[in-house]
Amino acid sequence: MITISKEEWNQIPDCYKGKWMREIKDNGWQPNLPEEYIGRRTVMSGCISDEKGSLLTEGIHFEIK
Repeated sequence: MITISKEEWNQIPDCYKGKWMREIKDNGWQPNLPEEYIGRRTVMSGCISDEKGSLLTEGIHFEIK
């Protein structure tokens, strides 16, 4: 698991961060997410590791200390 500080997290531009949410699209489509993902922070992998092209989830791939 990758560990980053709150300061490092705050330096990442918002366009590379997000949060898992359950939302229903206009066409009725709803993402099939595990309930434990809802509300967890996400970040693009290249922002906190050498890996590129992955979406990382807090508590599964990284933690903020």
